[in-house]
Amino acid sequence: MYDNIPTSKKISKTIITILFLLIVIAIAFVIIFRVTPFRIVGHSMSPTLTNSELVLGMNSKKLSRGDIIAFKNNEGQAIKRIIGLPGETVYIKDNGEITINGNPIKEEYISKEELFKGDVETSNPYTLKDDEYYVLGDNRKDSKDSRYIKVGAIKKEDIQSKIYFSISKLHSIE
Repeated sequence: MYDNIPTSKKISKTIITILFLLIVIAIAFVIIFRVTPFRIVGHSMSPTLTNSELVLGMNSKKLSRGDIIAFKNNEGQAIKRIIGLPGETVYIKDNGEITINGNPIKEEYISKEELFKGDVETSNPYTLKDDEYYVLGDNRKDSKDSRYIKVGAIKKEDIQSKIYFSISKLHSIE
C-alpha cells in the first residue's frame, strides 16, 4: 500500500506527524503544569537573564531565597529574584551587601563589584509581612525592585510564576 508513495512524501508525513505530536505534548504540558512563557524586558536581571530572552515559568507553591519569579505590579509585570521571605527583616548595607535577620547572605549569582545599595525608598531595614517577598534585580544599578516605593514588597497573590528555564539559551534557571 505504501510502496507507491515516494520517499520524500513519506518523510514529509513523518515530519508533520512528529511536529503535531510535539505540539500536542507542549499544549498538554502547558495545561497540566501551568507553564507560562515570559519575555525579559530590560537589563535588570543581567547577566542571569538578558533583554528579549524568552523564559518559561510554572506555578510553584514553594518559593525560596534566590528563586526568580514573575509577578504583577503597578507597571504591569516584572521578573526579579527573591531575596527576602515572609516574616524576615531585610537590610541593605551601604556597600550593597544584604543581611536577613542580621545575617549576611551569599549571592553567588552576582559579583561583589555588582553589589549596589542604590536609593532605597522603602524602609531599610524592611520587615516583611507573612504574605510578602522582597525582590531585587541581579543588575542592582538598573533595577526597579523592592527598594523602590512603586514596587515595594511583593504579595504572594501577585506572584505569577517561578522561572525555571530559558528557551533562548536552552538551560535551566538557577
